[in-house]
Amino acid sequence: MVCQGNCYSERQYLPDIFQGMQQAHSLIAKADDLLWTGERAPATVAVLLPRSAFVWDTAAVTQDGQIQVWENMTQHKADYEAEVWGIYTALTTHSAVSIDFVEEDGLTEDHLNKYKLLLVTAPDVPSENLHAVTRWMRSGGTLLTTAGAARKDRYDSPDTTVTAASGIEEEPHGRQILDESFATGTRWSISGTGVANWQNARGSWSALGNRSYAPSWVQSQSIHANRSYSRSQPTTHCTFSDGSPAIVSTSVGSGQHFHFYWLPGLSYVENATNWERLPHPEEFPETIRQML
Repeated sequence: MVCQGNCYSERQYLPDIFQGMQQAHSLIAKADDLLWTGERAPATVAVLLPRSAFVWDTAAVTQDGQIQVWENMTQHKADYEAEVWGIYTALTTHSAVSIDFVEEDGLTEDHLNKYKLLLVTAPDVPSENLHAVTRWMRSGGTLLTTAGAARKDRYDSPDTTVTAASGIEEEPHGRQILDESFATGTRWSISGTGVANWQNARGSWSALGNRSYAPSWVQSQSIHANRSYSRSQPTTHCTFSDGSPAIVSTSVGSGQHFHFYWLPGLSYVENATNWERLPHPEEFPETIRQML
């Protein structure tokens, strides 16, 4: 196997990597009697791993008003993929929140019933799975979606399942792709800023990558009026500096739907100050971490 400069032994900016590994292995050895018999605590938070969206990334992607065709999906990084990594880093690595990754096939009521919270970043999700998610939500689950998430089915056709259930509307949102230049220092641009004053989240924050926009709530409610759903009017928790909603939520039956009109996970990891080494948690934006 050829490493091609991407193995820990070839990272020149980690000269003490072996010393750190020796220390870690020593700690593991001392705790072996406990670790061997230990079991991972069941997670109550799940994050959907994108799948159906990948094929449409390679076919045609709208970026800055242009259609770009990709021949190899391994040569680019989509914003909703980076969003998964950022959410994992903020919740598990930096906040000790145990999460499970679930496949689209796991979006069934039976499987979701063991979770309290499901986070979805993927724009394309099969319709039958979205219907299962909304039924789980009405039964008491909490769904969190980010900009552009769960708005299309596996065929990349518009799907209003989640919108009809929660009443949270979003203007059409295009995914954003970075090619291999991502590894050479190209970064996502800032699309909005704001100041948070919501629960434990306090302070300024910046949204990176594409953001989305909400139409008027009156129009949203009239278009998707549906007596079969029991839901509240959307509540805005945070706004952008231009006054538009940044985070909103609704009650859906016994559950809730939270929606970020931006990409908090991508914004979180891209704000670390030093990637020439393993960055420390305090280098990441605490405000965004507290939002999540």
